[in-house]
Amino acid sequence: MSDDHDEDPTLPSADREDPTVPAIDANQAGTADDLLGKVLGGCRIDKLLGRGAMGAVYKAHQLKLTRDVAVKVIRPEMMTDPRMLKRFEVEARTVGQFNSAHVVMVHDVGFELGVHYLVMEFIQGKNLREHVKLLAGGRLSAGDALPLIRQACKGLDEARRLGVVHRDIKPDNLMLTDQGVLKIADFGIAKPVEQDFSMTLTSELIGTPLYMSPEQCQGGADVDFRSDMYSLGATFFYLLTGEPPIRASSVYELIQTKTKLENLCLWKALPELDENHPLSRVIERMTANDRDDRYDSYEELLNDLVLVEAGETINLPQKKPKPKRKPDGDTGGGGSGNDGGGSGLRLAVLAVLLLGAGGAGYWWWQQRQAEDGPVVVAPPDPRNDAVAAQQALQRFRARLRDNGPGGSLREEIAALAVTPELESERDRLLADVEAGRSIDGRLAKIVAPPEPQLPFTDIKDHLAMVAAAIELAPDAGGEVREWLERRVAEVRAEDALGARAIAAL
Repeated sequence: MSDDHDEDPTLPSADREDPTVPAIDANQAGTADDLLGKVLGGCRIDKLLGRGAMGAVYKAHQLKLTRDVAVKVIRPEMMTDPRMLKRFEVEARTVGQFNSAHVVMVHDVGFELGVHYLVMEFIQGKNLREHVKLLAGGRLSAGDALPLIRQACKGLDEARRLGVVHRDIKPDNLMLTDQGVLKIADFGIAKPVEQDFSMTLTSELIGTPLYMSPEQCQGGADVDFRSDMYSLGATFFYLLTGEPPIRASSVYELIQTKTKLENLCLWKALPELDENHPLSRVIERMTANDRDDRYDSYEELLNDLVLVEAGETINLPQKKPKPKRKPDGDTGGGGSGNDGGGSGLRLAVLAVLLLGAGGAGYWWWQQRQAEDGPVVVAPPDPRNDAVAAQQALQRFRARLRDNGPGGSLREEIAALAVTPELESERDRLLADVEAGRSIDGRLAKIVAPPEPQLPFTDIKDHLAMVAAAIELAPDAGGEVREWLERRVAEVRAEDALGARAIAAL
């Protein structure tokens, strides 16, 4: 992608801001209190839906077309980071080219009121992770999962047609509408295959490691559609089992296991299946360690999915021969696939990065088997320490948002080694966790009235107790607020209380 996007009116540009409209304070832009009720890009902001690594997403109403939309606003602290802004622009330009019912569409993009925003299709529904967790047994049957994977294939095939790799396919980014239509969301880290605008460094981990392909875990810049296919296969595994595709005690161990695992074995997770079951065969090929052993196209994968639904046998093709590795001592270049010195070096650099993310004060990489020869380890780079610490803080914020302040979160944050520039950010996150733990302790003591009585003063008192227990500091982060909103709804138990009150009446 070229850097001349300032001339493109479809992309955000700070020098086109309307001087007659007062800008929002950069330190407050995108907060719930600040944007609610305002009109941004012709859309009235109605409700905060959630926050992520890049920004916040709101439910809004597009006034001219009288329809509900989602508005994504970039995080204020990223506004001055050219790479983050470029990712935001890439999402707009990339998804704007799609023509698929299985991709969340972008309607508009702009810069207004001091914030960069996307106007997107509003999805009335939930993501697949949320969908699975609500099911009895916590997993999908093959009959329910197969249609969803077929729809995802169609959306990803459109991405492949346009030469785009999503790079973060996972259950959270596959949205299921109330009508049963699957749509792929969040192309915020997608990258056109033919364009390199230095959006990421080779050793920078972009995506979700649990579902990432081995080649993406190694930090390679040459990932193609088969990387997304691996991630879809790992997601397929999760839908059928309700379990993560790989278990590990740390991100380092996860990456190490994934890069050595030949493929995911569904039949080991589901006793009712065997190694030759069609479902096992499909997932085995989708998640082959070497991308050359995966399906050559989504059309080929879709054909096999049809065979699975018909109960037909699936034969895996013979694995393609791999180029021989150079003998020890040969310093020549070359190599492809998952072998070769370049891959080992990328893994070593990534090991340093990930160990820094875990708070370790040292760097190392596991000794390979004797026949693999010595391992070359990259020297420590202070820039990697800062990137790793920032990524770790983002993961901790996501855990606070999704799972609350319980468990070992406080200890892990306190143990995280950060650069001086990130100390205040870590301390703010610690303060949010401490506040959340304190509130959670107070809420745990509140019990809804089991048998409310007229005139229902007991219900009024119960709700007042909840309100008194949930005070947060004005500068508390969005992650603890999102968790608290769910926790409060749980303790208030309004649906249950309403049913009991009706019974009492």
